[in-house]
Amino acid sequence: MLLSGFTASCGLVPGASKDSPTQKPTENNAQSQAETTAQSQLPSANGALSIPPPVALPPSYGDRPNGNTATQAQTLPNGLPALQAKGVNVDELFAQNVANTDQRFDRLENAVLDLRREFESFKPAIVRLVAVEADIQDLIEQLDVLLQTDPAPAPVTQAPMPLKPAPQIEVQDTPEVEAEAEPQPSPTPAKAKPTVNTSGPVTVSSLRIGEHSDKLRLVMDVNKKTDFKFDLDNQERILIIELPNAQWSAAPQKSFGKSPLLNSYSTESINDGAGTRVIMTLKKSTTLMKSQALPPGSNPYYRIYADLKL
Repeated sequence: MLLSGFTASCGLVPGASKDSPTQKPTENNAQSQAETTAQSQLPSANGALSIPPPVALPPSYGDRPNGNTATQAQTLPNGLPALQAKGVNVDELFAQNVANTDQRFDRLENAVLDLRREFESFKPAIVRLVAVEADIQDLIEQLDVLLQTDPAPAPVTQAPMPLKPAPQIEVQDTPEVEAEAEPQPSPTPAKAKPTVNTSGPVTVSSLRIGEHSDKLRLVMDVNKKTDFKFDLDNQERILIIELPNAQWSAAPQKSFGKSPLLNSYSTESINDGAGTRVIMTLKKSTTLMKSQALPPGSNPYYRIYADLKL
């Protein structure tokens, strides 16, 4: 066993001599191999034979590759690695013929490690090249879109024509003729604004509704300013409008079939006929958002309105 290990470390196949036909060293390294073998057989100071280190160091030697490994690539000023491809020098790596199978596998493993480490050093640069290529493709697509849109034609300006002198025309005296006046169109009469009788008692002439996205508005037209009061009862689903000093001249009752909130209303006289109470039935509960009286504007009536939430 010791003899086999010794012959393997010397680069010899067990059972074969230096001059065995399994080894065919070249003329350049035959002498160096012979000298190495001779030195390995010399006894050391303590009388034991010295064993030379293996030709190719395996990764177990400090996990460092052999002398043929590629050095770490230099970096650019921006921190990215510079592309300094070295690869594996096959001629130099396999110049020496190693007979030991383990040593040959170790040498091959070191070469693979060199290739892997060199690829890792180039990987950031490759990723950046892929990103740059994607940006270039986006720019090309944008340029194609810009080239496909036809620019608006520039307006063609014509040079002004040279002015010719106007021919002189002799003017003869003609008798004056009175010009007939053209008929002017009669102005359209302005639409007369409706007049409101303010001399009589306070009267409600109409009640109308308007639906909005979130509310329903009740509006009453009154010829004079008057007091009012809204009372909402969601339990009974009724809205009572008190007009203590206003008489009612609109429809005394009405139903709202398509309204999402109102059902109908009816009226009754109060204060010996001087006032009116409007009882309005509801289809669902609601909230009295706002009630107010507005003075006449484009509409000549006073307006009492209330907003109910839909």
